[in-house]
Amino acid sequence: MDILTEILINLTVVRTMPEFDVDGSFPMGSSILLRGPPGVGKTELLLNLSRRWIRNGDKVLYVTVSAGGEEILSRFLSEFNRDQLDNRLLIIDCFRNNTTESKDKLIVNINGLSHLESITLAISTAVEALGAPVRVVFDGLSTLFLHNAPQTMAKFFQVLSVRSKNEFGFIVSSLVEGMHESVTTNTLMSIADGVIEIELGKSMARFVRLRFLKGRTTDPVWYRYRLHRNELQLAQHGLFINEDTVLDEIRIHKRNKTEEE
Repeated sequence: MDILTEILINLTVVRTMPEFDVDGSFPMGSSILLRGPPGVGKTELLLNLSRRWIRNGDKVLYVTVSAGGEEILSRFLSEFNRDQLDNRLLIIDCFRNNTTESKDKLIVNINGLSHLESITLAISTAVEALGAPVRVVFDGLSTLFLHNAPQTMAKFFQVLSVRSKNEFGFIVSSLVEGMHESVTTNTLMSIADGVIEIELGKSMARFVRLRFLKGRTTDPVWYRYRLHRNELQLAQHGLFINEDTVLDEIRIHKRNKTEEE
């Protein structure tokens, strides 16, 4: 089978990605780093995972640095009512960078962009209120680098990862690709237990791979994906195949082959 034929067949196939089952790829007691360029959909993916965890009975603490707490809460309320979120979800809003008490009991406002200790304390307090274990979602680390030195951020991420694994339960943190020096990115990756990478193709298709997960054998190849009915799928919507889509698939196919060699 030639490359183009294989790609066109794959474009019409929808499969659930086994590497991204909720429990297997995101086990309690681990710290996961999610990397991707601006606008690729990191927040969307984190929200999708968070809603799945709540649906499965887990508790979620969502720390937002890239959007307001009310906006994040509205994304949860699109699926759950408030009674379902009570004692299941708390949102720490670092985006507005103020200490004014939120009118919503599910949102905690903090002034923490340059006060990392305040963020750690707020997370610890929120986890205590929810009751461990809690899945901590940190969206996103890169904004904090604008207010803190890289060495300070590396220490913060290390401490937060250790505490999340040993005390809180779990953490996944997002990082903007291309915004940091390679030494900084490599340091954060070395601290994390696993790294997920996503990117956007010319056809606006999104690609994802599980680069590594400590203690588990992984296949770090790129897959085209979509979020559909609260599942992360290898979804190649054949109805929207165009030249850019095929070119993206050929590029990823060649990239995977090169990395295998």
